[in-house]
Amino acid sequence: MKNLKIAGISIWRILAYFIIYSVIGYIIETMYAFILYGVIESRQSFLYGPFCSIYGVGAVVMICALQRYKDKTHRLFLGGFVVR
Repeated sequence: MKNLKIAGISIWRILAYFIIYSVIGYIIETMYAFILYGVIESRQSFLYGPFCSIYGVGAVVMICALQRYKDKTHRLFLGGFVVR
């Protein structure tokens, strides 16, 4: 289990990316709704805590899909537009 990798990234790093981007997405979405509507709305998904899983999944998919271009900065930049 320690050496399990997906697209060359360890499963623990992928889990960390998922958690980090889920929390960041939750915070940004909550701030956006507060600025737009002036009230704090519950934007919680099916996970407990301040997580919005769709942002975490999206970030992990993009990171895994673009992993092969990590050394080619121009292709990585353009690939970010295509994958998105």
